[in-house]
Amino acid sequence: MQIRVTGTADRPSLAPGWRAETVGGSATTPSISEDGRFVVVGDGAGPATLIAPGAARGTVKAYDIFACDANTDEDPDPEVCAPAWEEILERAPLAGAPAILPGGDVVFYEMGLDFADPPEARDVVVRGVEGVRWSVHLPDDMDWMSVLTVTENHILGTASRVERSGRGLPGLALPQTTVDRVLALDRRDGRLVWYADIPDDSAATVTVGPDGALYVGMLGILSVLAIDDRPTLGLMRFSPVAGPLNLPPLDEPVAQADGSGPDAPGAGAGDEVGAGEAAAAEAPDRSADSEACFDIVLEELPTCCEGGGGHCVDSAMIPGRFQSMVADCDDGGRCVPDEILTARGSFTPAPCSSVGGVQGACLSPCLPEVAASAALLPQDVCPAAQVCVPCVSPLSGQETGACGTLSCQAAPSPAGQPDDSGASRRGGGAALDPGEGPRCCEGRGACLNPGDVPGGGPAMAGSCFDQGRGDLVCVPDRFLEASHRPPRCQATGGLGLDYEGVCLPRCLDMPYEMFLGVGGCEAAELCMPCTDRLSGRPTGAPGC
Repeated sequence: MQIRVTGTADRPSLAPGWRAETVGGSATTPSISEDGRFVVVGDGAGPATLIAPGAARGTVKAYDIFACDANTDEDPDPEVCAPAWEEILERAPLAGAPAILPGGDVVFYEMGLDFADPPEARDVVVRGVEGVRWSVHLPDDMDWMSVLTVTENHILGTASRVERSGRGLPGLALPQTTVDRVLALDRRDGRLVWYADIPDDSAATVTVGPDGALYVGMLGILSVLAIDDRPTLGLMRFSPVAGPLNLPPLDEPVAQADGSGPDAPGAGAGDEVGAGEAAAAEAPDRSADSEACFDIVLEELPTCCEGGGGHCVDSAMIPGRFQSMVADCDDGGRCVPDEILTARGSFTPAPCSSVGGVQGACLSPCLPEVAASAALLPQDVCPAAQVCVPCVSPLSGQETGACGTLSCQAAPSPAGQPDDSGASRRGGGAALDPGEGPRCCEGRGACLNPGDVPGGGPAMAGSCFDQGRGDLVCVPDRFLEASHRPPRCQATGGLGLDYEGVCLPRCLDMPYEMFLGVGGCEAAELCMPCTDRLSGRPTGAPGC
């Protein structure tokens, strides 16, 4: 809708001008070209954009303001402005304002919340009156996420790659994990000229400071919803540097800072067999080493973690209290940092100075809890592949669990069987009585070792990370009672959908809990559905 300023300078007033009719809603700010001739908006936004993004359809529409003011556009009605051109989007309606260049060329991005588009689908497009000038798809299957920032030479913003989970709402799957970057494209052809990893996704504008620094606000919309991610959020600043960037290609292996990697001297294809045999011959035989924490030959294990900072070992070799601190390997087992695998007797992280000069410990980003904040943590005196994690969280004031000594434990005994000390081990780690650990669940639960909970504990048990014990899980007191059965319930969710489920404490890790109803449950509970409306499969909620 155009609103005109009429009247005189001392007595101005507003009057309706022409209107442009859209098929659906517009979730974009109208963008106007520098010369004031063109205005562009997105069309087609509606409930399907969120609820069923795979079925949503959108359009970019540009209007010639001069032609509409003079009623020389294609619509003869002086009150209606016809678009000068339209571009049908391949994915979903725009969720952020497109950019418009002098002369009327429009820069817009393609992004749909179902994240099911093929890798070759276009991500950023430049469209003029004559048609599309160029379009690009980002490497590494990344999808453009943020509102565009266009400078004289570059297009700036953020991109994410989403691994979808089996949980979510009808038509909308929640992310399992996300990989996020801030990047710059050449404005002339869309070529990627620079990128950097960031901890969380961002839909916000990347702002350029007067010195050329970039400021990136991490909203973490997808990271907050992701099943396996712990959002960092906040603001990041990228400082300009002089000289060539030597940016490594995204689709090729990157040589490490220590000179290792595929391009390192002596690592050619002809040397692989000989080098492997030499390494095996020189590897120590740890099977007879009673002080080694892990009975393994490191060189015989598959590598894991970006950069190869860890190796995959059988889960049965890992103490129960340490299980929740390491990630799964793609082909089975758990990914343990090399410095822990090669420890003798115990593992004590090296001390360092972390954020704000506080005491910290050097830990590997191969640990998921460390990786979630690695981009914001200093390296200080730590080795190249590690960062300095504070001993006490500056946000919560509680211990992070990074500092101290991790003692070796023998492989866990079979479930429920006593070890040599006669204590029941149920999966490893020293037994922890409910009265010994920190309290959680607003005082209605206890932090326990996962293997020490009768029956393995309730599904969806949350972490005690906020209590400074990321190695423990929060178990509501009532689930420690063998006879407890969650009561059944019927509720209406946030999208008006009726469902049946069970009453569960809010402190459990229930996916997308903002859309769950109470349904007659107690004030500190929610009605968790027994069946996933997205997949039709059981949710695994305890008591269903």
